[in-house]
Amino acid sequence: MQTDNICQSHFDKKANGWSLLYKKHSFHDRLNLFTDNLTEVLKPPARILDYGCGSGVISLRLAELGFDVVGVDAAKGMITEANKARVQSGYKNVKFTLINPDTFIPDHSTYDAVICSSVIEYVVNDEELLALLCQSIKQGGYILFSVPHKSSIIGLIEDVLVYVGLRKSDIIFSKRRYKLHYIVKFLSGLSLNSFKHVYFELPMLGKFGVFCSRYKYIGVMVLIRSQKVI
Repeated sequence: MQTDNICQSHFDKKANGWSLLYKKHSFHDRLNLFTDNLTEVLKPPARILDYGCGSGVISLRLAELGFDVVGVDAAKGMITEANKARVQSGYKNVKFTLINPDTFIPDHSTYDAVICSSVIEYVVNDEELLALLCQSIKQGGYILFSVPHKSSIIGLIEDVLVYVGLRKSDIIFSKRRYKLHYIVKFLSGLSLNSFKHVYFELPMLGKFGVFCSRYKYIGVMVLIRSQKVI
């Protein structure tokens, strides 16, 4: 699938210190949402692919819980930071690999779940990526991913502020926001069902911002969980 080299370079340069973002209430909430939604349906040592793992924060949390995790990312700096954290943690049930997203094809029907935290919106051919990730899931397995959604008024305001140069944000590299019904329809065509979603992320107001972000028109992101039909 075609990727944006400028976007990839941007995240490569931000790798040093990326993990520190998870000390913010909004990012810590993101970590908990992925973890809780996965452990709600799977138990260790289920095998997990973390596509676009960044500096490995979510992967390492899942490894800590006993899951067998493979984290992949296209940003060399991110994988370097992830491997540093892996060595420091001492976990043997997680590994991190640098990939070329234009040629990477995950093994077919290998994983009990695939997680993908805020990656798909940066990919030129998002449908192709989603299809590949779904193919790598075992029958009865799950995909969990997050994307910006169109219903968020805060998200639309953020887009305007970034566009006019009043706010700096990674979202400048994002290619789209998504309508939830579009995602559900597309995944249904890939033989997925049992949909669950939760709105999240408001990059302000701390814990109160986390509370407010659960509302459809406030939270700028949506996490979707779906199961591959048996």
